[in-house]
Amino acid sequence: LNGGAQTGGNGVDSATFAGSVTAANLFLGSSSVRISPGGSGEIGLNYNTGATGSLVWYAGGTASKFSVTNAGNATFAGDIYVNDAIYLGAAGATGMVQAQANTGTNAAGGSLQLYGGGSTGTGVGGDIQFFVSPVGSSGTSANAWASALHIEGSDKSATFKGNVSIQAD
Repeated sequence: LNGGAQTGGNGVDSATFAGSVTAANLFLGSSSVRISPGGSGEIGLNYNTGATGSLVWYAGGTASKFSVTNAGNATFAGDIYVNDAIYLGAAGATGMVQAQANTGTNAAGGSLQLYGGGSTGTGVGGDIQFFVSPVGSSGTSANAWASALHIEGSDKSATFKGNVSIQAD
């Protein structure tokens, strides 16, 4: 390290740079925490790449705000806000939205609730819409979306497109 490496007063080595630093992997201290560049411009943050490691984000405290396990499971300590779409599953795979299953003996399951956008004053609340992708013509392009159920925010009326079947359990 030229021109910036120093040993701090507390006996910890540190470096200060003005300009660029190029490294294949940047390991933090003697731990297995590292920052590495991805192949498409992304930044990889890795902690303990063994079977029990996870990535944890702390923001302004010691409580975990976000963590990802090696298996790819993410946990958030709060609400998630997305400005566009959320895609579930790989292309052609089944995506699921479900309430977390409970554990223990005779434990009740949680409810799954969907909300249209909340309104203010005399503004109409947001609708809830369900779409499907019906069969199209032969080819490689994705078929168009079609509305299957539309629940109006203004009066709670529901419009089903297609047949509705009600069956007993």
